[in-house]
Amino acid sequence: MKTNQLLNTSSFAESIDCSPYTLRLSRTTGLLFGKPAPEFIKIGKSCFYRQETIEQWIVENGVVCRNTAEAFEAQ
Repeated sequence: MKTNQLLNTSSFAESIDCSPYTLRLSRTTGLLFGKPAPEFIKIGKSCFYRQETIEQWIVENGVVCRNTAEAFEAQ
């Protein structure tokens, strides 16, 4: 993907395996999966996320695991 590409709510939700409703809720609460929600851009009634913002959010808030046992414990 291009660095400055914008993703809509549905595309972002699909990329992190959650529902679009979860992202809509995060824009209200400021939290996504218990972490600060990523910034978004509002254009009219639509919301978009910058690709680089999404990647940064995943790196900063994701859990790095070496095996599935660690991933299970991290939940």
